Amino acid sequence: MAKAWTDKTEYRHLFGELAVTDDRTFERAVLPLLRASWPDTVGVPARRTFDRAGIDHLVWSDSRPFPLVVQCKGFQVHEQELGREQVRQCLASIQSFARSGLTTKVYLLVHNRPGKSAEFRQPIQQALSELMNSGCAEKAELWDLSRILTEAFNSVLKRVQVGIRQWNLSVANIHARMEPELCTPLDVVPLQTSELLVDQHRLLSSSKPTRSLADPSTQILAAHVRLCVVIGEAGFGKTTAALRSFGVGNRQVLYVPGASISDRTVSTKDLLEQCVSLDTLLRDVQDSDQPTLSRIARPVIAHILKDPETPMILMIDGVDESVYLCRRGGIQSLLNLLREVRVPIVLLARSELWHERQGDFTASFGAIARHGIPRRQRIRLIELLPWSDDEIRTLASRYRTTIADPEQRARVDVFIRAIQSGDYTRFYGDIPRRPLFLRFILETVAERDVHEVGRAALFQEWAELKIRRDVTRPMNWGVVGRPPVTSHGESIDMVVYLAFCAMATAAYRMTQVHNGSLELTPSCSLDEVLSAERGFSGITDSTGLFLNSLLVPLPRASVGERLRLRFAHRAYQEFFLARHLTEHPDLIGRLQIPRSITMWMSDISRLQEARGSF
Repeated sequence: MAKAWTDKTEYRHLFGELAVTDDRTFERAVLPLLRASWPDTVGVPARRTFDRAGIDHLVWSDSRPFPLVVQCKGFQVHEQELGREQVRQCLASIQSFARSGLTTKVYLLVHNRPGKSAEFRQPIQQALSELMNSGCAEKAELWDLSRILTEAFNSVLKRVQVGIRQWNLSVANIHARMEPELCTPLDVVPLQTSELLVDQHRLLSSSKPTRSLADPSTQILAAHVRLCVVIGEAGFGKTTAALRSFGVGNRQVLYVPGASISDRTVSTKDLLEQCVSLDTLLRDVQDSDQPTLSRIARPVIAHILKDPETPMILMIDGVDESVYLCRRGGIQSLLNLLREVRVPIVLLARSELWHERQGDFTASFGAIARHGIPRRQRIRLIELLPWSDDEIRTLASRYRTTIADPEQRARVDVFIRAIQSGDYTRFYGDIPRRPLFLRFILETVAERDVHEVGRAALFQEWAELKIRRDVTRPMNWGVVGRPPVTSHGESIDMVVYLAFCAMATAAYRMTQVHNGSLELTPSCSLDEVLSAERGFSGITDSTGLFLNSLLVPLPRASVGERLRLRFAHRAYQEFFLARHLTEHPDLIGRLQIPRSITMWMSDISRLQEARGSF
């Protein structure tokens, strides 16, 4: 069903802008709106054959009738001044087309006034009826400003609805942001669930958490849940669990990196505009039309996501990676912005952030109105918990089945026996209880046996192993290998050294200071990294840097935009920032450092003391 959009700010602004145009200016301004419904519409040259035939725009066809013919009237007089002269101009254009010998399926006479005057409309509509009766047009209509805009808005609405079914409209590709799994991930893991009741100001109540071994994807997809929050410590598999749930059913996932949400997001419309890729939505739209149609898409997207029947799930991954949302009141702001969204919502965040911000929920956020009904909403909270020996053993056994090399498989067998006996804690403590670090252990064990290692040393070993393996693997097929970081002829040790230096530098460049606290930002420019160290001056092609490190490039928004980098995982960024700050303590001064970084710094310092270097 067609929708009226007159209450939308963008509608009113476009209405006003079109109302003050005239003649050729109106013709040009209305063209993108027409192309929202008829993408192949083109303008005709002024004072040439088609213009003399009463045509300003048309959809060309080698055979007759044309699919569309449009005559534009940009009047300078006010609505109440529309009179005989304006009617005469319209009738003359209709008659010119009738005498031209051309035919069309649809003939539109569009003008830039509200068109409420019956004295203006009636003679023109009579002439349009005669145009149809004569066979010149199968359909002929008079469109005022309201009709022009309403048709354009509804055409963009249809485009979004089609896009939901046919395209991935997410602003980021979730699969591209995730590293390949070692093996099939576990379905059933330890977790606890609870229900929260909040209003726009504070937490009202919460149920007692229920612990279980369950599939988090089924918990996320609970039928009665509109808003689900999945929390867990770094590396507990939050994104993996959420992604599995989206493979069930027929809803498309709108994946939004939390890092993209800034303090400039002040309204629901601001937020939702960031949730849909306009580049994908307007993929076949002419460049000249994109500014206008992007403005229309903004309220359309908000409308779509406020409809509970829309087959979509909105997923915001890494709420803790948004500098803005990590600050006091940030989570309440997000929940309030999402209050009008009616499609299912899944928020993924570190449990550290959620628990630290519980104090924000117990105190009132914002002024509480004395009158009016509190806007309450229920939240399903799912917290992923540390793995037990059973989960550790199951994943290790699955990983073993993927290994072809008998020596590597035998090393993993030793680790599995250590899990069965409980002896693994002597080597790794509780590190394997976190899935991400269990992955590190399995990959390093396959290469160099079970060995005693701390968290920092494990990460160091795994990162070195990954880079060395990435460099040497192509060589096993008789080719030169991946592009070098700086120049051909680099040793593998030099590649590792340069990659570690670049990652530490990038991690520091991905920070900012706010009110005396060091905050992590999601990305930095490649130029910032390359200009920071003299040793990077030889890097002329960034491909080698990306292929031989844990850094990945961000898609450019435009051709001339500088290339920006991010880490493949937030934990990688934290480790290399801690490494950089440990090596350069003078950078800290009196800054307050995030707890996740200070914990890494403590681990690194202990490792330095044990080894004498890092």
